[in-house]
Amino acid sequence: FSFRSRYMDISVVIAVRNDRCHIRECLESLWHQTRPPLEIIVTDGDSSDGTREYLEQPAAGRPAIRLLHNPAGDAASGRNLGIAHARGNIIAFIDSDATAEPDWIDTIASRFAALSDERIAGIGGPDIPVCDGSPVSRAINIVLASPLASGGSLNPSVQHRVVGEECAVRHIPTCNLAVGKELFLKEGVFDPLMYKAEDLEFSTRLCKRGYRFLYSPAIRVLHHKKTSIKAFARQIFKWGYGKALVMKKHGPEPICIAPILAVLTVLISVAAAAVRPDLIAVPAGFLTAYAVVIAAESARLAGRSMRLIPLLALLLAVVHGAGTAGIVCGLLNRPLNIQHTEKK
Repeated sequence: FSFRSRYMDISVVIAVRNDRCHIRECLESLWHQTRPPLEIIVTDGDSSDGTREYLEQPAAGRPAIRLLHNPAGDAASGRNLGIAHARGNIIAFIDSDATAEPDWIDTIASRFAALSDERIAGIGGPDIPVCDGSPVSRAINIVLASPLASGGSLNPSVQHRVVGEECAVRHIPTCNLAVGKELFLKEGVFDPLMYKAEDLEFSTRLCKRGYRFLYSPAIRVLHHKKTSIKAFARQIFKWGYGKALVMKKHGPEPICIAPILAVLTVLISVAAAAVRPDLIAVPAGFLTAYAVVIAAESARLAGRSMRLIPLLALLLAVVHGAGTAGIVCGLLNRPLNIQHTEKK
């Protein structure tokens, strides 16, 4: 496979489990592309909410869906199943709760055709958050774009912010990523032992081998985000847990180590103050500084919507607390048997 190939067949792979409320919208966006995909492969992980029944219904006059059964149920196994059955030389991944812009496939094909750098493993772009109109949904979308939530320059991805120009990055999530099938054959597929971070592990593994990913702002999908604080906290915890598993396999990342060091610093200062009460000013100073930073960032993010400040502050604290808890729990998990996923 050559990135400079003038004709490209693009297979779209969607791993889904219990997402009946969004999958139709996702498929509609793929059916109305300016350049239709070669095929749409949906791998269903034993859905129990009617997702599979909906997918089994024929869509008159529309490209057929190749529905595959994913008994493992997880996203990594589902995507690997799609890769194994894909007939296209480019595989484009999108999440079931995301919708593609009408020129998504066309733009992917044109950007692949223009590539000359063999170190580019894949291409993708931003996932624009969809707001349901509620204050919580709006605040979550705002917070995810904050450097205090995303990690800023420490983050290998530009997932939750739109960068105005193309650039090489170390990670593009599989909600909006296209990769040449030959690269999977050469470098391996997604690690099914990863939990909520199989795409990050894939990116990390390839970057260690000298690859990068091309981010293009023109390759856009719209992505539904969490709409409650509880669901958001659970998602952040899972992200942190997955990042910890990636670190156990590939080594530490500054974006994951920084919050752990911050928490440890505070805990050590609290323990020291418990032994020596005259040191109480140290943890008090740390906590005060944190509160000031959170308040200032919340005010900046809120802009003229001052009523959002308390909610934004709470969500930033949720990101830090749930994310750090997830990382710690992941690091304390038993060692993983990861040898079978390594390149021979």
